[in-house]
Amino acid sequence: MERKEIMKQILTAVLASLAAMAMAAETNLEIKGPRDYTAWGSPKYYQTPPTVTLADGVVKVTCGKTIEGVKPINFQFAVRSAREYKAGTTYTVTFTLKSNKDVNIKGARANIQHAQAPFKIFGFTPITLTANEAKEFKIVAKMAEDVTVRTCTPCLHIPLQEGQTLELSNVKFSEE
Repeated sequence: MERKEIMKQILTAVLASLAAMAMAAETNLEIKGPRDYTAWGSPKYYQTPPTVTLADGVVKVTCGKTIEGVKPINFQFAVRSAREYKAGTTYTVTFTLKSNKDVNIKGARANIQHAQAPFKIFGFTPITLTANEAKEFKIVAKMAEDVTVRTCTPCLHIPLQEGQTLELSNVKFSEE
């Protein structure tokens, strides 16, 4: 094989590799203010809404007052996204969570889902946390269909207790 042909094949392989790496590159999901998220606790369990603060790339949610004698089972924190998803493409969301109390409750999870009814879920991961220890999580979803409506990426479903804090940071998104 001629040297020119070998160089052409090498260049083609390098360009294909660079294109694949660019497609799989991670994107930081920036959370700048209340328009970028929703924090919600059902009034059946929480007397006062959660407070949310943003500082240095960390979103800190502090649970409000719970209703006495009722065990909270539904608290949600969702990062809003207008991103479109393509059928057959695999998407990954990674993020770090930290709480001042243990989270070891069946049903605590994070997922990618529609931001409105029917709230279809596309991928999820269970959440367990040890108090005051940061932990990284990953959601992987291969889309079976195109999704063009707003989504929550990620949407956290964690039953927070009164005074409990939850910190979300390092939210990254990639597609393959």
